[in-house]
Amino acid sequence: MRAGRFWLILVFAIVISFGFAFLIFKTSMVADTYSFDMYLEVGNTTSINVDTDSIYFAGVRPGNSATKMIRIANDGIRRKVALEAEGEFTDWLSYEKTEVMEANQEKEVAITVNVPDDAEYGNYKGKLEVCFYRWQR
Repeated sequence: MRAGRFWLILVFAIVISFGFAFLIFKTSMVADTYSFDMYLEVGNTTSINVDTDSIYFAGVRPGNSATKMIRIANDGIRRKVALEAEGEFTDWLSYEKTEVMEANQEKEVAITVNVPDDAEYGNYKGKLEVCFYRWQR
């Protein structure tokens, strides 16, 4: 009975140790993260927005799409860059999710929203995160 309990505790400790090691390794890989608010207005309006801190899709009618370009600039070393969206309209978004960027490279990435035909008029919110990871060979 004691031997079985010992092995159970040992296996549990090993699993927990691997979990913590993975978590520490994963979080140590992130070099920088930038978060941008995203807004979508589904409707018949036309608007102009010059805000550079957020991504706005305004006046997109159901069944139509709109595209915004964002510029990503890498610093002096090679990095993996990943984009991740969350929020109320992320299922309607398309964009390049992951890429390796060389040192000092700049790239424009298209973020496209495809509003479904049955979408209700209104305002939707989301976030786009751009994560720069330390490059591992």
